[in-house]
Amino acid sequence: MVRHLAIIICTCYLCGTGTAQEYISVGDAPSKIVKLYGNAKELLKDKNYVKATSLLEKALSLEPSFIDAYLLLSEIKYKSGAVDLAVANMEKGVALDSVYNVRSLLSLSKLYELSMRYEEAGEVLASYLNHADISASERNDLTGLRKIYSFRDSLINNPVDFDLQPISGNVNTDADEALPAVTIDGSNMRFKRREGRFESLYSSKWSPDRQQWSAGMPVSRSQEDFNEGAHAISADGTIMAFTACNRRDAVGSCDIYIMTLSSDGVWTRPINLQAVNSPAWEGQPAFSSDGRTLYFSSSRNGGFGKRDIWRSHIEENSGNSRWSTPENLGPNINTGKNESSPYLHYDDRTMYFMSDGHEGMGDYDLFKATLGNGKWSNVTNLGYPINTPGREGALTIHPDGTTAYYTMESEAGTMDIFEFTLPPPLRPQMISYVNGLVFDLFTKMPITSRVTIYSLRDSTVKFNYNSRSDGTFVAAVPHGEKYAIHVTHPDYVFYSEQFDLKFDTPYSVLDLRAPLTP
Repeated sequence: MVRHLAIIICTCYLCGTGTAQEYISVGDAPSKIVKLYGNAKELLKDKNYVKATSLLEKALSLEPSFIDAYLLLSEIKYKSGAVDLAVANMEKGVALDSVYNVRSLLSLSKLYELSMRYEEAGEVLASYLNHADISASERNDLTGLRKIYSFRDSLINNPVDFDLQPISGNVNTDADEALPAVTIDGSNMRFKRREGRFESLYSSKWSPDRQQWSAGMPVSRSQEDFNEGAHAISADGTIMAFTACNRRDAVGSCDIYIMTLSSDGVWTRPINLQAVNSPAWEGQPAFSSDGRTLYFSSSRNGGFGKRDIWRSHIEENSGNSRWSTPENLGPNINTGKNESSPYLHYDDRTMYFMSDGHEGMGDYDLFKATLGNGKWSNVTNLGYPINTPGREGALTIHPDGTTAYYTMESEAGTMDIFEFTLPPPLRPQMISYVNGLVFDLFTKMPITSRVTIYSLRDSTVKFNYNSRSDGTFVAAVPHGEKYAIHVTHPDYVFYSEQFDLKFDTPYSVLDLRAPLTP
C-alpha cells in the first residue's frame, strides 16, 4: 500500500506543473503559526528534536496545509534517525506542491534510497531533473544515479538464497574474529583474532566427526609484539602471507610479509616481500593454489583508483627465484574508487573481492570475477541480500566451493565469522586435488623435482612447480577431466603418467605416487 501511495504521489503531483491543492506557506501563514515554525527552526539548531517536533505538530493541527512545517518536520525526523517518518512528512509536503521547493524532490529521492525504495527514488529523481535548474555536471551525475537506483531495484526484486549462520564450532569468542582461510583439504583454517590493540593469526582444525571447527590456537609467537592482519594461505598450508603495519623493516605504512612452515612444523620468521611492497599501503594478500602468484590490494601510484588489486608471481632465472614487479589487474576489475580484499579460489580462475566502484547496493559490495584467456571479465555483483546498503566484509570460500565465509558484527557487539551456502550461480569451478609424492624407486627417499600437470583435453598446464624437500606436492585441478603428469630431475629418468578425475564426486583427493629411476 505504501509503495502504491508513493507511485500515486509521483504520478499525480510530481509530474505536473506544481500546485496539487491549496496550501499555505511561511510567507502567508498567520503570525502564530509562523512563530511556531521559527521557534522550531531554532530548536533544530540546538538538536532539540523532541520540542521542535512538538511545535511543528501544533502548527499543523492549526493549519494542516502548512507546507513548510512538513518539509522541516521531515528534516527533523531524518536527523533524529526516524527515516520512515521523514519520508512520510516529505511526501505530504511534496503532495501539496512538488515544486514549491524543488530541492524537496531531491531530498525525497534520497529518503527513498535510505528506505531501499529504489523504484520510487528513481521516479522522484526524474521529476527533479525535469524541474530543477542545475549544472550539466550535476545533471549528468544524477542521471547516473537513476541508473544505479534501477540496478538496485532489480537486485532487490531478484534476491539470492542467503541463510547466514555463525561458523560452526568454537572459533568465535568474546574477542573479534575475522578473515578465515581454509587449506585445500578442508582440515585447517587460519583466521585473525583481535584482542585489545593486537591482531594475531590463529589456526583451527576441522573435526569430521563433530562437523565443526576447534578452538583457535596461535600460529606465531611473534604476535605478542606485532600486529598480524589480513592473510592468505597456500593450498598445502605451508606458505602464509599476511599484512603487518609499522614494523622496523617496513617499506610503507603497511606491508605484506611471508613465512613458510618448516618440516618440523614450525613457522619461519616472517620476511618482508620488498619486491612487492612500496612506500604506499599494501595489504589483504591472496595466493594462487600453488602459492606462486600473489594478489593484493594497494594504494600505490599507477593504478586506476584509490586502492586497486595487483598481482605478482614468482619468476625463475638460472635456478634463482624472485617475485616479479607487481602488475595491475586492469580496468575490468579496478575502478576509480576502491577495490580490496581479493580472494582467489583454488580453481585459480574465480576471484571474489570488495569494491565501492562497481555498481552495487551502496558502500562496499562483494563481487565475483572470472579469469579466461589471461583476462579478468564477467564482474558480477553477488546480489541482495548478500550485499546490502551497508559495508560487506571480505569473503572467502571453502575449497568445495559451496560454503562462503565472511565477517560481521554479532548480537554481542563483537566481530565474528559467519558462513552461508553460496548460491550455485555464484560458485567457483568445481575442483579436485592431487596429493603427490616423488621418491627414489630403490632407496624410497623423497626427491625434490619439477612436477608438471596438464590437461589432456587442451594441453593447458594446470600445475608447474617443484615438489618440496620431503617429496610431496599438492595440486588443485578442475574436476571432471583427464590429466597427464610429468616429473623431471637431471639425475633421474623422465616419469610420465595419466590420471582421470572424471569420477562422480567433485572435491575429491587423488593420492599419486611418482617413483623415479636413477
